[in-house]
Amino acid sequence: MGWNSQGLVAVKVIVQGGEPGDGVFVYSGAPGAGDLVASMAWEVETDPYGNLVLDGVLSYGPDGGHAQLAVNQSSGVPYLILWPSGTAHVQTPPQVYSVVLNPGAAEYYQLQLTSGQPSGDEQSSGIFLISAAEDSSSAAFGALQIAGASVLQWDQALIQVYKPVIASQPGTAAPEAWHPITLAPNWGTIAGRPVPSYRMLPDGNVQLTGAAGYSSAFSSGQQLTAAADPLPAAYCPATAQGVPGIGTNAWAQVDTNGVIVAEPPSGSTSVAFFNGTYPVNL
Repeated sequence: MGWNSQGLVAVKVIVQGGEPGDGVFVYSGAPGAGDLVASMAWEVETDPYGNLVLDGVLSYGPDGGHAQLAVNQSSGVPYLILWPSGTAHVQTPPQVYSVVLNPGAAEYYQLQLTSGQPSGDEQSSGIFLISAAEDSSSAAFGALQIAGASVLQWDQALIQVYKPVIASQPGTAAPEAWHPITLAPNWGTIAGRPVPSYRMLPDGNVQLTGAAGYSSAFSSGQQLTAAADPLPAAYCPATAQGVPGIGTNAWAQVDTNGVIVAEPPSGSTSVAFFNGTYPVNL
């Protein structure tokens, strides 16, 4: 057996049928229960050994896993189903399929990749690729959907984002969030104004915002961050950066070591109120 066996060599092989049991069936070893590894059949059936045979071209794996390439005989829709091994609660399996929409002079085509979903109310996601119409009445576009709603859509002219875009916390996969600054002595937050905080933006810049009051007026720079708790290294700029102040309030200087200093614009002030972004790689 194997490559050294005689095998079958033919210029043409025709499998003719349409009745249960007609088709091509490939077994691992002698035919038996659990040994079916591939098939090409016209309809869903069970072979003489108790193996479920699906319609189309199939590759079977352990624990019910299989890849099925077929055409729906009623709708004419071609599809590829990728059923993972070991699944226990599949409601809709992961699959790829294509359809023609608006058949005729203005027809266009859709290719869809869906994640599938377990039983219950769990959400699924999908990618849709739509061609331009034959008569150019509509342009090609694509969309990413979750639970039937678009979160991202694009065409040749633009990309539309329907949900907020946030960065990941540096060094992790967790979504970024606002991080409050630990204030130095004699500083305090101001009611009704944002707590001094920072966060990483999706473009790699850092946003710094907030308001704080000092115990007395100052006319030169006052360290805003506690000495023992500067900004983490991932948020530190390569060179000192400034974040604009609002009105006559002090602006913020961010040093390379993560220390933030409140700088009055002119004269003296007791309030730092700032909002802006700075690069970390400049």
